[in-house]
Amino acid sequence: MSDIHGGFFFWQWTDKEIEDTKLLKSHLVLLSQAGFSTFFVSLGNTRYELMDPKVIRALAQASQWAEVRGLQFYFEADPRRATRSLIGKTGEFLQFLLFLKSHKASYQLDNLTLARIKRNRFTIRCDYRFLHRIEEISEKYVSLQPSGLEKAYRFKMENGVILKETVQDITPETRFFANIAKGYVELFGNAGVDENAQDWWVLVFPRFETNLLDFWGRENRDALVPLVENLFDSGLIPDGVFWAKAGFGNRLFQLPVSLSIFNSFLAEYGYDLRDKLYALVLPVDDGSHIRVRCDYYRLLIDGVYSAHRDFFSTFHGFFDSVSTGIFYRWHLGSKEKFTSDSQWDPWQGLGVGSVGCTELELSTDSLCMDEILGVMVFARSLGVFSQGKQAIFRCIVKKGERALLEHIRDLAWMHSLQWLEENSISGLESCFQELNKKIQTIRSITRFRFPVAEVLLVYPVHTFLALDPVEAKAKRIQLIRWIGFLTRSGVQLDVCSPSQFLRGKFSNGGFRIGLRTYQKILYPYPTVISPESLDLLYDLLRSDLMWMGETMPQRTSSGNPISLPVKELFQLDNSFLEKFPVPRMLDLAPNTVATVIRHLDEVLLLVSPVEMGKKCGDWIRFENHKYLISPHSGLAIYRVQSQEKLTRVY
Repeated sequence: MSDIHGGFFFWQWTDKEIEDTKLLKSHLVLLSQAGFSTFFVSLGNTRYELMDPKVIRALAQASQWAEVRGLQFYFEADPRRATRSLIGKTGEFLQFLLFLKSHKASYQLDNLTLARIKRNRFTIRCDYRFLHRIEEISEKYVSLQPSGLEKAYRFKMENGVILKETVQDITPETRFFANIAKGYVELFGNAGVDENAQDWWVLVFPRFETNLLDFWGRENRDALVPLVENLFDSGLIPDGVFWAKAGFGNRLFQLPVSLSIFNSFLAEYGYDLRDKLYALVLPVDDGSHIRVRCDYYRLLIDGVYSAHRDFFSTFHGFFDSVSTGIFYRWHLGSKEKFTSDSQWDPWQGLGVGSVGCTELELSTDSLCMDEILGVMVFARSLGVFSQGKQAIFRCIVKKGERALLEHIRDLAWMHSLQWLEENSISGLESCFQELNKKIQTIRSITRFRFPVAEVLLVYPVHTFLALDPVEAKAKRIQLIRWIGFLTRSGVQLDVCSPSQFLRGKFSNGGFRIGLRTYQKILYPYPTVISPESLDLLYDLLRSDLMWMGETMPQRTSSGNPISLPVKELFQLDNSFLEKFPVPRMLDLAPNTVATVIRHLDEVLLLVSPVEMGKKCGDWIRFENHKYLISPHSGLAIYRVQSQEKLTRVY
């Protein structure tokens, strides 16, 4: 494998790179001369699919040229870049169930595909949008085609909560009509109740076919084997392979289903998901919606990671010592429309990929630096717990936001994230050279070793899965901002999911996961927890190693009620540090954020302003020793020489 000496470049190919080998080689040489040593190749705005012979030949040629020049070559082997070909061969595609009356509607009771029964009749109209923009598939858009009714239920409610004993399936009595020209479907019929009956409701789930790949389909997975064989036969020399996103394929208010998903659900959990779809949308008085939601979303998570595992395993059968990774995208800002991959369990994917990969997409109309700082901690934590102990970070912002991008780079380097540059190639050679000189200098000082952490925060995956999507999004954003607040307050912390947390054990008065030992554990929003973690949580709470926040534990993800010995709940606000003595090795001046890297006898402090365009403060306190520093903009790195002296080395 080639050595890393320069920066990482996210190289999106168009038709020109695929068709013109001279242009392809000239771009590779240009990027190499600009100081980049690692390339992440992705199919961008091109008409070619991943499985096309021309694409495979171009990948092989570029990897061979990279090998000769001592460069690293990663490429995106994401089957969604060949959705049309694969679906044409296998016929396995995802379907969406919609449950909002309009794609423009917000998630409220009045906007659900729900209607009160009047005189034993009901009519529900659902307006849908034919196309949805999505970058990771070859066609760039998901298309929706109405295909029928999946289920219709009749029930009574109290305060928006379904009364379980009243639920009845009325699918056979419900009619389906589609007006494709005007983009709506109607569900109507007789409800089967007395004409004078009161307080009965109907909830319907219209079904739509899509052009998205069904990862749960066995034939789709088998169809990828020839792709790997063709790549091997072409002479490809890869250093790594990655997938663009985890691949759940759903927006906020669409439920992905397929025959494979329904069958897998029945085999895994012993009941038919189609009988419980209402619980994915509305709470149920007996709490059974918690189990249904956790089971459903866990199946989606496991199915996608299983597809990744199968593909990467096949790939490793042909190519030895290849790094693998899955990029997890965070959407920050007011325009978020998708269920962020972060709302699931990115840490589970570390058992599939060997490095932690994160994308941050920013809507610059509503920037919040605490959110950005929080995402940096998440990105670093994926690297901390990864097999390869490497974290790759890519940021997507509007064109022209160069100052913002430079500021985010500094924050990323402060967390030892490998910056993945994305830009047009032409005309930026001098900028690239300057960027790569910075990267080489920082690497020579820090070796991109991860900062230390004294505190572990458990990401409440099961709670987020059990909540409705809007509430989950709100709590997730609040949590990200709070992590950012802790970071700029000097708290050094890692974040892990419950699945990663279960691998830990008590060690020398702390809690150890792998090579990291933590002095305190924070568990915000533990409303729903996994039953496997109960014994460990009991022990940690009794030992005072763990604090829980905002809500008391109420149920397991299986739906069973629980009680844990929680003495006091912390709140996700600025008063936390005053009320709870969390370990804090740093105390920072205003507008200052910092991390600490220890290696053998060397201690480095990496310091940056929080706000873009402003200078950081003039002091920093580290392990009870106060040091005066010169206010500066951008990243600075200091070596701790003694209890009185810092030496700036960058």
